Amino acid sequence: MAKGKIGKKIEDLKYAAINSWIYYNYYHGDIDENLVYVESVNGRDFSGNVFRIVEELTKGDYGKLRIVVYAKKEIQPMIRKLQKNYSLDIDKIVSSRIAGTRIMEKAKYIITDAALYHKFVKRPGQIVINTWRGTFLKTIGKDNKKEQFKVSSLQQVLFASDYLLVPNEFTKDRILSAYMMDKIYPGKLLYCGNPKNYPFFKQNDLKGELGYDGKEVFAYMPNFKNLALFRDSKTRKKTFEKILTEIDASLNDSQVMLFQFYNSYSDIQIDFDKFRHIELFPEGYEKYDVLSIADVLVTDYSGAIFDFANTQKKIILFNYDEKKYGRVHGLYVPLEELPFPKVDNISDLINELNTPKDYDESGFLEEYCQYECADAAKDLCRHIFSHENVVKEEKISNPNKNTIVFAGALMKNGMTSSLLNLLSAVDLNDHDYFISYRAWAKNIRRYFPEVKDSIPEGIELMPLRTAINPTLKEYFSLNRFIKSANGKFPKDLERLFKRELSRSFSDFSFDNYIHFTSYGIEEILLFSQAQSNKIIWAHGNMVWVIDDGMGNYPTLNHAYNAYDKVAVVSKETIGNISEISGKSDNIHVVPNINNYMEILDNSQKDIEFDDDTIMMCSNPGGIRGVLESPAKKFITIGRFSEEKNHHMLLKAFDEFCDDYPDTQLIIIGGYGPLYFRTRRFAEKLNHSRNITIIRSVSNPMPILKECDLFILPSTREGWPMTVMEANTLDVPVMTSKIGGTDWIEEYGAYRFDNTMDGIVKAFHDYMEGNVKTDIHIDYGKFNEDIINSFYELLDK
Repeated sequence: MAKGKIGKKIEDLKYAAINSWIYYNYYHGDIDENLVYVESVNGRDFSGNVFRIVEELTKGDYGKLRIVVYAKKEIQPMIRKLQKNYSLDIDKIVSSRIAGTRIMEKAKYIITDAALYHKFVKRPGQIVINTWRGTFLKTIGKDNKKEQFKVSSLQQVLFASDYLLVPNEFTKDRILSAYMMDKIYPGKLLYCGNPKNYPFFKQNDLKGELGYDGKEVFAYMPNFKNLALFRDSKTRKKTFEKILTEIDASLNDSQVMLFQFYNSYSDIQIDFDKFRHIELFPEGYEKYDVLSIADVLVTDYSGAIFDFANTQKKIILFNYDEKKYGRVHGLYVPLEELPFPKVDNISDLINELNTPKDYDESGFLEEYCQYECADAAKDLCRHIFSHENVVKEEKISNPNKNTIVFAGALMKNGMTSSLLNLLSAVDLNDHDYFISYRAWAKNIRRYFPEVKDSIPEGIELMPLRTAINPTLKEYFSLNRFIKSANGKFPKDLERLFKRELSRSFSDFSFDNYIHFTSYGIEEILLFSQAQSNKIIWAHGNMVWVIDDGMGNYPTLNHAYNAYDKVAVVSKETIGNISEISGKSDNIHVVPNINNYMEILDNSQKDIEFDDDTIMMCSNPGGIRGVLESPAKKFITIGRFSEEKNHHMLLKAFDEFCDDYPDTQLIIIGGYGPLYFRTRRFAEKLNHSRNITIIRSVSNPMPILKECDLFILPSTREGWPMTVMEANTLDVPVMTSKIGGTDWIEEYGAYRFDNTMDGIVKAFHDYMEGNVKTDIHIDYGKFNEDIINSFYELLDK
């Protein structure tokens, strides 16, 4: 066994042992009714809403609660100081993520303002409270292109929350929409002010205590800018150091500026001792207690504006990097629509600091601060812990049925296209659909933005956050099962995948669970344990897939029996599915939809290559030169893999070109392991200058429509989308004689023997006029029949 495999196995066993330790508490012992688990910003903070709730709970009005805080080691000294200054009754502070999660599995109450550790599985009877972190300007979730692919981290925890604090309609709408829960959030929305804003509604003596009496106090609280806005951390440090140095030189001795990042305690290693008028926020105080003594808040795009506005003191937006920030993050509200003065240079900032407030924020307060009050923490705790009905609740009501569809890694391939085509044709009036995928998949960051833009409007995302977390016993059981001959599904794996369903979707049950790929052992077994209607798709001959080592017989045997329905794309596939499962009464034929209107629209666009497109082309004019040449142009489209049979096609074309030396062949493929091998093979052929090979082009339709013949030489297919695409554009079609293509022969299309001689003969037959070129299919009626078959699977 290779060293890398041994290392991987050791890591797997280590993680399985950790899981065994964590999940012991999940399965054994009662929930501790007095235990409260708390964490803020994944253990990187202890302030804001979470801090104020802990402060309220330690007053002793809610029973004998024991509070455990998870926090990273670097912020524990800060927590100890807060604990002392505010008399916080915290039972324990833990820094181990594993130990914290084990405690979390026993706690009655779990309080967070962000995500929770991915191994956490909510138990029946636990109460998860998500306070969020207040109202925000920056786009989040699916609205932020940099975060779209990883929405699962927060979505999963929000979905498990029994209570979600929403301080206004704006925040509610943005959270639910950005994390795609506006139709199905199962918890209760609590319309309540942010507990963190308590200091803005009371007087305190902190200004004198800190020695700032007689001084004008300014607070500079920018967002902590991530490295997407800077080349590196040194550049970030130099930028803020330069800004602070210029501000310091412009302040007088009766003024002091206190500095603190709004959303992080991160240290950017600036020496504040060199400034005369600028200091860090003093330690040992919750940051909003300090902010409350400020006469003016200076910030950029932070949510502090929604909080400090409650004081009705002056706010200045210092947005020197607005264009860059907007490109990277995006803003929900344009800065121009806010009532606060905006500056982009130090001179104007100093001028505003020395100018009295001259704006009216009454409309802003009415829209964003309607529930804010001094007693928000108290009201929230009375409502949840004392069961007093003192906070307005809302429960989302949606009569629609819900279907979740697992789509693998959402790669740019025919399977993803067929799913998106199907979902583009469904009726959303009484049914909601959610696409699930592996959020951790390789290259997901690279491919996701383009695929996301292709997802039909109204279809939401609910990705799986991580791979499964088996215990040691489950790990060994899964490995034995995968290697077994009979496919008998053990009880250990039922337990594992039922727990994983709960981890992924909490206690929410979809009406339909669809596994659309038949690939991915873990996800196939995961959906097999759902208690609702289960459907699994098979897009081709799965016996061949198993023989090629890309499928697992015990998994598919179990799935094709455990799922209520097996959907196949052509009737030729029924036999091989039945061969695996030993039954055929649950098999249904549902061919691929043809999104012909989109194909026609895309064909009218200009030819455009992607950033990662690679092309082999000998024509000086590139692909445009090839298409404008008078020669006949043959084309095939399919990923660069063995079953697409590109090598045989190239050899046959090379022989054919001896008789027709001007003919051109274009091969277009997306992902696939054989691109470079295919290219090297083509370059050695006698007629290599007649061959163009393109890898990765999002819209091949403008190229396809200008070709004279589409050829599909595959050794196997389920229901080839490319055949329908070519036919839609009135490009003559010929295919190899394989299952999955016989339907097009019913319309008169040419099919050839799947040999080199068969392909050469097909080329000659086309040149000699022996191929039917006018095949007309009513795709409107074609799609309608398919959609009705799909609805039958859903019992619609």
